[in-house]
Amino acid sequence: MPRTGLSFEQTKAACEKISSRGDNVTLAAVRAELGSGSNSTINRHVRKWRNLHRDQSNASLPGIDISENLTIALRAEIAQHISTAKNEQEKLIAELKDETDEATNALEKSELEIETLKSELESQKSNYTLMVQELEKELAVARSTEEQQRQSIQNLANKLENEQKKSNELEKNLAVTLAQNKSLDKQLADTISERDVTVKELKQKLSQTRKDDQSEIKTLTKTNNENEKAAAVAQSQVASLKSSVADLKEQLRELKAANQNQNKEIVSLRKELTAQH
Repeated sequence: MPRTGLSFEQTKAACEKISSRGDNVTLAAVRAELGSGSNSTINRHVRKWRNLHRDQSNASLPGIDISENLTIALRAEIAQHISTAKNEQEKLIAELKDETDEATNALEKSELEIETLKSELESQKSNYTLMVQELEKELAVARSTEEQQRQSIQNLANKLENEQKKSNELEKNLAVTLAQNKSLDKQLADTISERDVTVKELKQKLSQTRKDDQSEIKTLTKTNNENEKAAAVAQSQVASLKSSVADLKEQLRELKAANQNQNKEIVSLRKELTAQH
């Protein structure tokens, strides 16, 4: 590639400086004079300078009688310049060929590396796809399990509510029964002298009723405690499942992000390959 910044005027000045010293204007001499610049750019500018120099020389020659010896000397000088230019041209062609071969080898190596990267990327992409599918399946199972647990909790809550209603109803019945017992106690107290036997039977009946009510209350209280424990266990399981689902979602997000980065690397490599072409 031509070196950006090296102009024809700079090359022309270097050529004229070399020519003024009586030296041959060659590619190597011009590059040494300039101190930098690519061979292809310098060679192009030197050819242009020689054409201009030759045109200017031809324009100044008409009308001048040149001796045969001078003509022979000029021809020899021109032949020398032509030979030097030819040698420089062949050297430049060889250098350009070497640069072309190096670029071709580098391009082939880059294409091979790109193909290898593509193969590795396709393999990784396939593995990531399988992992994502597996995670999605696990997520679906976790969601299904969570829904089942939620339904179980709802059923337990409904059952607990029904048991609570029954307990409230029994408490109301017990309150009514106690009120009735108080009324009976009062009636029994008023008629105790006349109905000793009846009062005794009623007290026994009342005592048994209280025992039965208390036993039923204990049973309901025990059932209520068991239901509360079951609900607490179910809530703990739901919390654990939610945490697992969150972890699975995070893994899925990381896998998708990694897949996007791989796609970006492929696009970047393709752009670099296109730029080299």
